[in-house]
Amino acid sequence: MKRLLMYIMTYFCITSLYAQCEKKCLYDSLIFINGRCEKELIVSFLSYGKNPLIDTQSNDKKKIKRKIKRIPNSSVSFIYKGDRYYISVDNKCDLSRFSKGDTIMVKIVFFKDIKQPHKYENYFSLIKKIKLYSPISKKPI
Repeated sequence: MKRLLMYIMTYFCITSLYAQCEKKCLYDSLIFINGRCEKELIVSFLSYGKNPLIDTQSNDKKKIKRKIKRIPNSSVSFIYKGDRYYISVDNKCDLSRFSKGDTIMVKIVFFKDIKQPHKYENYFSLIKKIKLYSPISKKPI
């Protein structure tokens, strides 16, 4: 009976560990070329709002401004593979046509030499393009 219990516990531990390793996040598998990485992803739009970088005075803000020439006014909140993200969005993108729950395609640029200024865990990223996505045609609208 003890062996059976031990096998069951081992099975659940291995399964749990495997599930944690399988879960991908936005910042996994980035390949940088000249300090930049671009990814196109299909995500679920939640909302948009003011970029928190606007109100900060830090060296990170200066680095970002040097790298992308301006501080974005807005950020977009979306869900990717079950996790919620809030990322700066280029000022050229029109966000007014999206509603909560819309499936969208985003093109995100990650910068290797700049970390997110609030938690310093992930690379600074910027949404360069954002479009509605149609699952029927599997193409951006």
